[in-house]
Amino acid sequence: MTIRRAELPDASSMASIANAVSVDRNSRAESGLVEYRLSQEEYERRIDGNTLAFVAAAPVAGFCISYRWDFLQKLRETDARARSDELMAHVSSYNEPFVYLDHLCVLPKFQKRGVASALHDYSLEQIRQNGIPVLYCAISHAPWRNADSLRFSQDSGYELITEITTHTGLTFGIYTKEL
Repeated sequence: MTIRRAELPDASSMASIANAVSVDRNSRAESGLVEYRLSQEEYERRIDGNTLAFVAAAPVAGFCISYRWDFLQKLRETDARARSDELMAHVSSYNEPFVYLDHLCVLPKFQKRGVASALHDYSLEQIRQNGIPVLYCAISHAPWRNADSLRFSQDSGYELITEITTHTGLTFGIYTKEL
């Protein structure tokens, strides 16, 4: 499977994949995006000019989208959804330079085949090549716990630095990985 930089036409596939793995807080699923859906247009804004958005393609089976601190700041200034995102606001308060890994999603039929690991590893390599020393991500802790992401992050050397409870009552762990 080829991993390449995401392009604007990929936004539709990315939105479809995210919707396919979306879960609510009462789900029994082991992985997914908890109560977080973006439109195709929102993915387009997150891809446009972002050097850290990647897809596993042929066809698009998954994606990983991260933001350099400067892109995240610009996104928060120009995008209402990003501006109101409490996790993005929290991570934005950290010292720069950093990268915030926002989504790592794989279509269910391609899960457990190494696609997520390949996307993650490719993203890390690109971040390292840019000389960025630290990566942050948020993983759902409660009331829905993203068990697969928690196992993956532990196996990949991420460390929990804090928990954030959003105004919606969802609690996320903020994790870091030194590069």
